[in-house]
Amino acid sequence: MLRDHAFRSVLLSNGTLITKEVARRLRVHEVQISLDGMKEGHESLRGRGTFEKALQAIDHLQEANIRVSIATMIHQKNLNEFNSLAFFIQSKNIGEWNVDLPCIAGRMERNRDLWVSASEGGRFLHYGYGGGLHSSEKNATCGAHLCAILSNGGVSKCGLFSQEPVGSIEEGLRVCWERVPRILLKDLTCKCSELEECRGGCRFRAQFYGGLFEPDLFQCYARGVLKGGEEHEYQKGE
Repeated sequence: MLRDHAFRSVLLSNGTLITKEVARRLRVHEVQISLDGMKEGHESLRGRGTFEKALQAIDHLQEANIRVSIATMIHQKNLNEFNSLAFFIQSKNIGEWNVDLPCIAGRMERNRDLWVSASEGGRFLHYGYGGGLHSSEKNATCGAHLCAILSNGGVSKCGLFSQEPVGSIEEGLRVCWERVPRILLKDLTCKCSELEECRGGCRFRAQFYGGLFEPDLFQCYARGVLKGGEEHEYQKGE
């Protein structure tokens, strides 16, 4: 069905089930593989044997001429691996590397030892490059050009907003797309000189710091708007 439409389709995957045969059968423009560190860091999050499977998936997809991007979550077990990971990703000629940080939500609630604070983790955001997934348009905040189709058929602003679906794909993608809320830059409380570049950062994460229209503090630290001495750490539930 996707081939009959003009928009780009991107499959998000952990790569563990992408064999050569699966890669040949995929009909998407891009596959984003989650790679959360080198072997030790990645498998501390995703389990034994998953690192090699993710690397094999990258090779299989590139052999099938499918564009591959990488997504990495910053966590306590991969902080010392970023230089090695950057070298590896560049050696694979990956066109886009999305580096981000999780919120204390979902399973992170029970695994807080993996979480990295804004002041500590923000400095790793510069490793990412490409920016296609989080770019935007028309003076809007992050992700105004995309929506996510979830595994249960729900449609949301992005995968992070999976608990707030705007509808089901059975209603039609256009119907759901028109329901996705768009937030304009002018509506944000942050007005610093970095706003055009960072787009206010992640809207999902911003909710944990006071509201949907507040700044994403991880981006504030990453860009030097906040310094180490200006702690505004997220303490949800504490």
